[in-house]
Amino acid sequence: MCCPHSVLSAYQYFKMLVLFARSCAFLVLAVAALPAMPVPRATRKPSFARLSPLARGRIIGMREAGAQRDVILKKVKKKDGKATSLQTVDSVLARFAEDPEWDGVEVQSLNHDGEGGKS
Repeated sequence: MCCPHSVLSAYQYFKMLVLFARSCAFLVLAVAALPAMPVPRATRKPSFARLSPLARGRIIGMREAGAQRDVILKKVKKKDGKATSLQTVDSVLARFAEDPEWDGVEVQSLNHDGEGGKS
């Protein structure tokens, strides 16, 4: 035998188990009492890029060729390379339905000097 002090009696062993169980129970209660922390979500910054006239033309062309809207969403991207929304696809198709001669170019409003852009 190595050391007479290293041998625990059954009573000492039982006391250690009780202390360990109490400390575990205390930790469980302490953790349960903590307020629920919200899980942070990965947030994407919204893209305010617009569709180019070419992209608008692709939407119209793909629809006339019989492509479904979800297929158009996967293929057509905005100027910054991000995906467009279903609402945007629908608005382009609605605009084209109103005016079949529309070439996809938005007309800018004129300022007081007769020039395009904001004054």
